[in-house]
Amino acid sequence: MGCGAALLHDSREHGFTELFVECVNVLPPYLRLRAETAAASAREALARPYELAELALAGRELAAARHTDEARARELCTLAGPLLGSRAHEARLATLPSTSSGIQRLRNPGRRIAGFPCSSAGFLS
Repeated sequence: MGCGAALLHDSREHGFTELFVECVNVLPPYLRLRAETAAASAREALARPYELAELALAGRELAAARHTDEARARELCTLAGPLLGSRAHEARLATLPSTSSGIQRLRNPGRRIAGFPCSSAGFLS
């Protein structure tokens, strides 16, 4: 999808229905473990090149909007921001044994990951 191809996938539960809409931005699923149904779906899609190109573009645009490094970092920071603000990490670290190697490094509250654009308020715009 990220390279502009339409996604042909099987019918098992894998979360695609939460992200994509069948026949809008992803091809309809084929029957799992049935190569002939996958081939039939591909033939049907290829027989309609304009509709296939439109569907592929819609899938690419959705994937580009939701699955970039920046989009994932924003989501992570949105989730982590309240935890950082409540200092939940300090409570969790207090429960860890202090003699384990590396724990002291983790307990350093001033240690930041270089280049990671988070603050306790969320993603830095």
